[in-house]
Amino acid sequence: SAYQTFYIKDETKLNPYYLWLYFKRPEFDRYARYKSKGSAHEFFEFDEMCRVKIPLPPIEIQRAIVNIYKCANEAKQIAEEADQLSREVCPALLQHVIHS
Repeated sequence: SAYQTFYIKDETKLNPYYLWLYFKRPEFDRYARYKSKGSAHEFFEFDEMCRVKIPLPPIEIQRAIVNIYKCANEAKQIAEEADQLSREVCPALLQHVIHS
């Protein structure tokens, strides 16, 4: 219920989505849980967050990484939709082939 937020002052040096992707990784989640304080509730303090070393490639590389991630997610969504559509359409096609 009590947490701090932060923002990026200079987006020409750090892409917000790149940072989000870094924090989203399971490795970062494990690190944050390991470094957190508390028992029933875990608290990953902002001071500890400031100690995290984030690899910072040039902004063009950060943007490329974000674009690759977005394309991969879009491809995954298209594949899921195609799979669902094929499951719906294939039985009808088979019925047509059998009765033709």
